[in-house]
Amino acid sequence: MNKLLTDFTGGFPFLLNDLRFMDDAIRLAIKDIVTSVCGDGPVILTGCQVTQQQTYVSVSEGAIFYQGEIWHVYPHNFAAPNPLVDMPVWAFITANGPEGSRTFENAESHQVHQIRKAVGSYLPVEGAVNNLFWDEVPRFSDVNNSTYNLTLVASADLPGRSNPSRSIRSGRIVSIDAGLSFPVLGSTFYHAATIQSQEHYPGDIIEGITPATDNVDPLNPSVIVHYKIDTDGKIYVRRLAHTASPTAASLRLNVQYLK
Repeated sequence: MNKLLTDFTGGFPFLLNDLRFMDDAIRLAIKDIVTSVCGDGPVILTGCQVTQQQTYVSVSEGAIFYQGEIWHVYPHNFAAPNPLVDMPVWAFITANGPEGSRTFENAESHQVHQIRKAVGSYLPVEGAVNNLFWDEVPRFSDVNNSTYNLTLVASADLPGRSNPSRSIRSGRIVSIDAGLSFPVLGSTFYHAATIQSQEHYPGDIIEGITPATDNVDPLNPSVIVHYKIDTDGKIYVRRLAHTASPTAASLRLNVQYLK
């Protein structure tokens, strides 16, 4: 993250450009964080619940990520027929802050507090930064959400699970929730399962170490397993160590990664 260096002594010549530098640094960091989770947008991050009344629509407080920044949505109403005939829009607008008027040294007056917000409207708002139809702005909870059962190799399915082994995508986060049974193959990787959807494949190989149980003593997590999820969606496991007899082992694999 960009940073204004303030640890020099001797009389810092602080200028408006320094304020702009700090503001830009914070905005860039926020953009990077939100983009890493939900993409470029537009997307409703939170709130913005809509309730239709007889002659108007009420909108709850929330936030929308659009054009690399977060636009706050203040609670408001807008006139609209019931039922709706046309699709309303999210209007991204700017307004002057109530305490932002300043008189400069050259006697000119300027508004220096700019409120940047999104509002619902039945018709496009003239002068807005942009107007987007509601169906163009999904909720983050609905973006790239999908669930697929894993394709398990024969005998790899772990019995007794309430849910099938699966991959779950929420935004850019993919979760693997799997129960796997696999034989003892020494240092050899065992192909236990495959992720069905390419949208859930990792961009890079995912590897890790996790405890597992020996099938002879299923209550004792005495086995150490090396797992690997390849970029083609194949899930491999291999047994690294054990303290019980070297029989088949069982693994409950729970892994998350960014897509």
